[in-house]
Amino acid sequence: MLYLSTPKFIDMYLSMGVELPLATRIVIATYRFGYPLWFGGATALVIAKQFYVGEKWPNLSISLMAVVMVDIISRTIVWALYRPLFDMAEKLSK
Repeated sequence: MLYLSTPKFIDMYLSMGVELPLATRIVIATYRFGYPLWFGGATALVIAKQFYVGEKWPNLSISLMAVVMVDIISRTIVWALYRPLFDMAEKLSK
């Protein structure tokens, strides 16, 4: 869903003409290859570890690590995409 919604944020920010923070500009500039790299890489890691890691606890630890990293990355991306809206709302409320 992030991959589908990021172009909508780009269009919205272009139509509003706001100056974007660095984090938002990085997300917008890299989302086409960054999202598949991060999320596809995590998926490939979880699938590959099924074939190469036979022990239960290391297997579960790698799965947990992948889930936590995907969660952190996705929350950071959402924060970066919404940050200009929150900044603008804060400026308007003053």
